[in-house]
Amino acid sequence: MKPVQIIVILTTFALMGGAVFMAMNKPAFEGVKATSENLQDTPRHPVTDEMRARAEAKEGELAPEIDLPSTTDKNIQLSSLIEQKPVVVVMTKDGCPCSIEVQPHYTEIAKAYAGEVTFLGVIDGNLQTAENFKHDFEVPYEFVYTEELDTFKLFDAKQSVYTYLIAKGGNIIKIWPGYSKGSLKQLNTMIAKELGQEPADLPFEMAPEEMTSGCFFFMPIGTDEPAW
Repeated sequence: MKPVQIIVILTTFALMGGAVFMAMNKPAFEGVKATSENLQDTPRHPVTDEMRARAEAKEGELAPEIDLPSTTDKNIQLSSLIEQKPVVVVMTKDGCPCSIEVQPHYTEIAKAYAGEVTFLGVIDGNLQTAENFKHDFEVPYEFVYTEELDTFKLFDAKQSVYTYLIAKGGNIIKIWPGYSKGSLKQLNTMIAKELGQEPADLPFEMAPEEMTSGCFFFMPIGTDEPAW
């Protein structure tokens, strides 16, 4: 074999090895954006009048407690978080397309109000599930996780993407049973109002016009029946 051929072969292996190393050490969904499917005329999981009414009925109430293991290697308690600042709780389902597509928006809102508002994800799964989602989508806030229905029942969240804005002290300001361009703008505005400042300048153009909820917790992706 000629020296030139040997050099070419060695260079090829070096490049392949570098590519594998980089792929293994980068988030699997770096730079993920909401897809055009979320701009469809008909939402995957339409938010019904009943869902809106049930959400509105809980506004003003004290938020239920969350006391679950987390990606910080210790339990996180909602009651401790709300002593310090407002909290946004995001219900997340592993593998749910809507949870995946809305995550870049929650990430940007969380970054815009870092240090002033605490974001907390609640995911149906184990520690590995939570760590994978946090890593793959470069989520800047912590997740708590559970394989039981109890917490989701307390928050009346049968589906993912339910989002709760909770005031310092614990009262629920607003519940969104899904997400849309309008709901994200409203979340941004209401956080700013709670803090006494102007809303962050954030783009929500890729969010759907009509509100869509997510997949049902503890059910296969795409199932039309809730777990309870």
